[in-house]
Amino acid sequence: MMGGDNFVETVTRRIADYLMEREKPGDWSGFFTSMTEKEEPSTPPEKEPLPKTSPPHNLSDYTAIYNHPGYGDLEISMKGNSLYLQYGQLQGLMSHRHYDVFKLEHDRIKNRKMGFITHKNGHIHQLTLALERSVPDLVFTKKTQPKPGQTDQ
Repeated sequence: MMGGDNFVETVTRRIADYLMEREKPGDWSGFFTSMTEKEEPSTPPEKEPLPKTSPPHNLSDYTAIYNHPGYGDLEISMKGNSLYLQYGQLQGLMSHRHYDVFKLEHDRIKNRKMGFITHKNGHIHQLTLALERSVPDLVFTKKTQPKPGQTDQ
């Protein structure tokens, strides 16, 4: 999750090796890295964003703490004139793609897009984000607005 899409599986197998008291635990990180390289030799080309679109909301309307019951909280705040995502060690600026879709600018994670969902009342209600390729997009629900002093880091 945080440095590769096979994080959970790698940790699970290392714990199993420990519990089975193996003298030489497996190189699970290397195993999954080699499997990923075999399955996906390169990142698929990114599709072009729809031309001449802009966010339908002010950027400040997207700022909030969003929650997923299993993955916890993530925060969207402002950093300068851009949106900024912070979720544990995963953090970075977000660039606008089209409409309510943004792309996370991060050196380790390529082509990670997120979409915002507007409630029928017209306010942003949820954020969808794929943290792992093997898991469908996660839906984070807007929990709170960030405190005024925390919006411009």
